[in-house]
Amino acid sequence: MFHFDRWWNPAVENQATDRAFRIGQWRDVQVHTLLCVGTFEDALDPRIQRKRALAESIVGTSEAWITELGTEELRALFALRRTPRRPTNGIKAQTQRGTFGQTWWASRWVAALERLVDPGRLSRGRSYARSGQVLKLEVGPSGVEALVQGSRPTPYKVTIRFQQLSDAAWERVIEALAAQAISAARLLSGEMPQDIEPRFTAAGASLFPAVGAELGSACSCPDWANPCKHVAAVHELLGERFNADPFLLFTLRGRTKEQIAAALRVRRAGVAVAEPAPEAVERTAEAVSPPAEAPSLPLAPATFWTTSADLDAVTFSFEPPALDALPVKCRGRPSFWQSKRDFATVMEQAYRAISAHARALAAGEA
Repeated sequence: MFHFDRWWNPAVENQATDRAFRIGQWRDVQVHTLLCVGTFEDALDPRIQRKRALAESIVGTSEAWITELGTEELRALFALRRTPRRPTNGIKAQTQRGTFGQTWWASRWVAALERLVDPGRLSRGRSYARSGQVLKLEVGPSGVEALVQGSRPTPYKVTIRFQQLSDAAWERVIEALAAQAISAARLLSGEMPQDIEPRFTAAGASLFPAVGAELGSACSCPDWANPCKHVAAVHELLGERFNADPFLLFTLRGRTKEQIAAALRVRRAGVAVAEPAPEAVERTAEAVSPPAEAPSLPLAPATFWTTSADLDAVTFSFEPPALDALPVKCRGRPSFWQSKRDFATVMEQAYRAISAHARALAAGEA
């Protein structure tokens, strides 16, 4: 058998060859391909061979692949599709309707997922997250560990790894953040500034995953797709964790909230993080004289609650704080908060109203 007019599709040539074997042949069929050196067919032949090798590596040339499947893989392949088991102690998403991002940083996380993950997988993941299929969710510097209940008795183990920034990249990020007084003040007070993404970009880094290589995931389920619906469910619940604590983004990128705050204080103070030399410590200790003994005050109970100053000359000023609801923002959103409104925004309004009423009381206007 001779192939002298090449087909671009190697499957067509294979089909013609197989047909020659099936037409009553009792002996081997010799197949030859005729090419003229230097012609278009000669240049096309290597591409056809690469295409054939790629197809064989994916599909295979026989049914041997099914005999190499394990028992669990065969069971998953031929078992009837069932709905997932509904656990009673799962972590149900607080967002039962609409989007999962209640804060701007959680919305940016959801936007990154919609850009990097298949929409169908995300939709299934939201359904899993809302029905409480996630049994455990732990977030730490090494990544995310979770257990997700599927249709099998044993929950699937899900791991998510963020690409951590290098030490040099973090140094550039901290320098960029420290250069902006307002951004640094908000971070030090436990608040995520809205202009933080441009600071990361200026330092040649990104806070949220920009490409798929920055967000790795794995699941023990038999689904070949990655991320699967179990990973997508963890992704959605992770967005709710970011709602309550945006600094988990820093942790997953390689720095904790405390490390960022300490580095910013050092930059803002203009001092270097370095241990003083031992001889310098000794000279300083020698130069410091012991503190003088404080003088004793006379016992005068009758005049203890009096003052010699003229209180009418004392002036007071009431200035609004630079950041409202600072204690609340440092603690984060409580677990009992079920409203769709942002907890920090509600508390800011309450703090402003309380401050205004307190100033009115102090001034005798209330």
